[in-house]
Amino acid sequence: MKKFLACLLLLNSLFFINTTYLFANTCDLKLSPDNRFLVHDDGTPYFPNGDTCWQIPWDLTRSEAETYLQTRKNQKFNLVLINSFDWDQSRNSANRYGDQPFVMVSGKYDASQPITTPGNNPNNSTEYDYWDNLEYII
Repeated sequence: MKKFLACLLLLNSLFFINTTYLFANTCDLKLSPDNRFLVHDDGTPYFPNGDTCWQIPWDLTRSEAETYLQTRKNQKFNLVLINSFDWDQSRNSANRYGDQPFVMVSGKYDASQPITTPGNNPNNSTEYDYWDNLEYII
């Protein structure tokens, strides 16, 4: 349980998007010689230029998320911050495809019971769940 919650917290942390499709490559980042800053392999400073888009996983479709992220790439953003799921359990936090992240028990998430499906085919709802969609966005 603790390991699972730690993973959720990690997912809700800062995401450096390392794909060539989305943002500038950040794979070459390392600590500066004085261990105080992030720098590129060539020693030039890394400036994190980010945007907060907390609700992408449950508010946008795959296509809308691609458009949003491509726009941010074009605007020279190099990181985004998102939440894995909506922490406000008082509202319906299903994503645009109707998938919930967890089983609801007495009106609250039971984080020990994520709702998952076998496979990850976005064209087949029985093989595509909330977590598959989140993974696609990341």
